[in-house]
Amino acid sequence: MKLLFSLIFLFASGLLTFAQDAGQLRFAKIISNNMVLQQQKPISLWGWAKPKTEVSVTLTQDA
Repeated sequence: MKLLFSLIFLFASGLLTFAQDAGQLRFAKIISNNMVLQQQKPISLWGWAKPKTEVSVTLTQDA
């Protein structure tokens, strides 16, 4: 019974760890929704993700 409990615990821990790693893309806190950017100027974005993660950014002109 103790072995069964240990196996279930390890399995559940593995699932939770995997779920937390999925989708871990974070931008710097200064970059957020509804931020104002200057037109016709280059924009530098930075953040954190797993290596080789493809990131796409779309800017709209909702004014």
